[in-house]
Amino acid sequence: MRQRVFAAALGYEDLNDHQALRGDVAFQTAVSRDHTLASASTLCRLEQRADPGFAWAAHEVLVEQFIANFDTAPQLHTQ
Repeated sequence: MRQRVFAAALGYEDLNDHQALRGDVAFQTAVSRDHTLASASTLCRLEQRADPGFAWAAHEVLVEQFIANFDTAPQLHTQ
């Protein structure tokens, strides 16, 4: 999942982009792997099997990781 999220954040919207990215050492390092990443067909199966429960669980993980990046709560700036 990390591979798919990082690729989307970098502007690689299509799964076919992963055929080239899966062997890219810099991309492997970014997603904390030291071997070839998932193929486009594997990622497609992941996306096809995702249901609303999976989406909520993934959302919760992403929010928890975002919050964990702060030592203290960020200040709100209102204008």
